[in-house]
Amino acid sequence: MKSLEDEQISHVNERFQYYSSQLGFQVTPHMLRHSFATHLVKRGIPYEMIQQLLGHDYPKTTQIYTRFFEQLQKEEYDQWM
Repeated sequence: MKSLEDEQISHVNERFQYYSSQLGFQVTPHMLRHSFATHLVKRGIPYEMIQQLLGHDYPKTTQIYTRFFEQLQKEEYDQWM
């Protein structure tokens, strides 16, 4: 018998599969989490706060979003030049 937690996880995965089929491309909980973190970085939220929100034990894990933001800044700059 599944625990309540397993049932909740299963339900979330089913919902993401449903939305993926409706949108025509795959959407995953990890993508949502990554998008959320990237959005926070773009808004200038301190990395320590993002680290806490994401439950990262090590700052290095959160710093991966710095590279994505730097790349986005470069792309935006290149568009205007």
